[in-house]
Amino acid sequence: MDEKIKATNKCPICGRLTHKESEYCIFHASAEEKNEEEFKKALKEYIQEIKKENKDHNFNLFIFVGEIDFSKDLNITIFTNANFGGATFEDNTNFEGITFEGDANFGNATFEGDDIFGGTTVNIRGSWVKTFKKNTKLVKTAFKKKACFRGTIFKRDAWFVDTLFKGDADFIRAIIEENANFVEADFEGNTYFDQAIFKVDSDFSGTTFKGKVDFTEVTFKSDADFDRVNFKRETSFKKTTIKGSASFKGVTFQGISYFWRANFERDISFWGATFEDKNLFTETIFKGESCFDFVIFKKNASFNRVTFKENVSFNKVIFKKNASFWKGTFERETGFQSAFFEGEAYFDGAFLPPGKNFVLNVKKGGSISFKRTYLEGVLLKLNIDEDVLINFIDARLINTKIKKESIMGHLLQEKKEEYHQAMDVYGILETNFHSIGDYQAERWAFLKEKEMERMGYSYEYFKKENE
Repeated sequence: MDEKIKATNKCPICGRLTHKESEYCIFHASAEEKNEEEFKKALKEYIQEIKKENKDHNFNLFIFVGEIDFSKDLNITIFTNANFGGATFEDNTNFEGITFEGDANFGNATFEGDDIFGGTTVNIRGSWVKTFKKNTKLVKTAFKKKACFRGTIFKRDAWFVDTLFKGDADFIRAIIEENANFVEADFEGNTYFDQAIFKVDSDFSGTTFKGKVDFTEVTFKSDADFDRVNFKRETSFKKTTIKGSASFKGVTFQGISYFWRANFERDISFWGATFEDKNLFTETIFKGESCFDFVIFKKNASFNRVTFKENVSFNKVIFKKNASFWKGTFERETGFQSAFFEGEAYFDGAFLPPGKNFVLNVKKGGSISFKRTYLEGVLLKLNIDEDVLINFIDARLINTKIKKESIMGHLLQEKKEEYHQAMDVYGILETNFHSIGDYQAERWAFLKEKEMERMGYSYEYFKKENE
């Protein structure tokens, strides 16, 4: 111990008397320099002093030993202004039932045990509501085990910037009434935000989720930022609603990602995102403009029954496996400029709006299926490499603006020598070219239809079919 400090017997942090052989007071001494009984006794005396003199609760850099239940052990139900900055909780900590009426600061705090910040809604049994009424800052805080904020109400800003959650994090049904900031946070266990409500802007940019993540039925009433987030396992945004703009730029989804029946009410961007596993945007509704430019889908991508109410772009996207837009609805302009379909692309039964551009500029791929797709009046602009095949079986092609040069040599049924079906497709194309007044293309389709008919009834085809 420094001789000068020992001579004064004053704690260098707060000026209280030092504790035994420590150079610090009972509150700031290390866990090894004090025992639970003497610490809790001193803590209760300090709490009484605060109540008597109506002071703020200042626990700055305190080292708490033993299990602490602030309601049961210390008879605290309300904190006005509470400062836990840099504090260390060596064992389980329970804040359940506590109301923070003023600023609550947990910046740089460390929680070594299980931590409970949960609360329940007031009911006939008189349960307490757990509430932070002003700004809550847990910047660079570390939760070493489970952290529970279930049902918590944050009346003002909630900051968890650069916070470490080593165990599971539970924010189920939490309500954050002003800005939520989880920038660069690190969630190492499973994370639950089910049915949480974010009333103002939410920022999760740069956050890492190493366990499963559940945002099921979460409501974001304003903008939500998930830029550069790394989801390492299964991620769920099922039935999630984002009422403001949403950004998932540069996000990595390493596990399966679910966006089933999610509702995005304004613009959303997945620019440069990577989906390492399957993704399901089944029955998702995009009400604003949607951007999937430069996205990489490494496994099957499902957009079945999706609805795009405004413009959507998949420019320079890469689908390494199958991509399905079965019965999807595209109400505005749609672009797949320089897209790579390395598997099958299904637009079967989809609705494309009359008078709008549907651009497919495919650089590489397998086949593109428009089976039973509604293409009436669509400006279908195809620019595809020679190895890409197209299926128009039972497609609704009337007044569809399409150039014969863009489909010549690309019809799936002809390439596969399925001549009877190829004949039907050329019949559909013949009718469509007539409807748009392109009689040269109509003549071409008619001749190809007859060619397929001859091939379908040829001896060589009959022999091959019956081998």
